[in-house]
Amino acid sequence: MVLSLAVAAVTNRSPYTRFSTEGGGQLPEFEEGLDGQYRVNQWLFESAAMYNGFSWHQEFHWKQIQDKVEGDDTFLYGNFFQFGYFFHHWFQRFPREMEVFTRYAIYDPDTDLSGNFREEIVLGAN
Repeated sequence: MVLSLAVAAVTNRSPYTRFSTEGGGQLPEFEEGLDGQYRVNQWLFESAAMYNGFSWHQEFHWKQIQDKVEGDDTFLYGNFFQFGYFFHHWFQRFPREMEVFTRYAIYDPDTDLSGNFREEIVLGAN
């Protein structure tokens, strides 16, 4: 069995509400910010496992964005669960590295608003 667990947290104050490998930017519904306008507090929990052809992957993200200019607080979260199986364990002719999986994901970009909750169900192969 292979198991991986991760926990991360970050806080910062900047003109940005999102960060990626391309640098800082804005989440939808947020204006370009002034220096120090947004206090962003966020954390995540992630887990993954593999055992006898079965796989599991999960990520939970939570974020608070405090707008220090407008005085607003926005809370958002997202989570996904993915279960998969490498069918080569049952059928030797099935490609060894091909995984068939199902994933369920949810995202709420503002917990104070109703009607903006998003969810997705996927069946795929990787």
